[in-house]
Amino acid sequence: MKLDAKKIQKSQQEASVIYNQFQSIKDDLFLLIKPHVYNDMEIEQGDICVDCFSGDGFAFMIGDRGVSVNEMIDRISELKKDEKIKLSDLTTYL
Repeated sequence: MKLDAKKIQKSQQEASVIYNQFQSIKDDLFLLIKPHVYNDMEIEQGDICVDCFSGDGFAFMIGDRGVSVNEMIDRISELKKDEKIKLSDLTTYL
């Protein structure tokens, strides 16, 4: 039983490290996207983030609705200097 407990503990520690790295990646994605977005909808900053969904991948979230990060990349690549994407211009999905 002690051997099983040690395996579980090691696995839990590895999972914790991976989870923290994953959270850091989501935060980094958000910090890279945020400067290109203008909040014209009075959405609280805490309600805007990047999250990940199985099958869908990463999404730029506005409350409980989101836009794929791939779409955000496409939109950002088309911006002109000093231009920003308005939150109200984004077509979100659940």
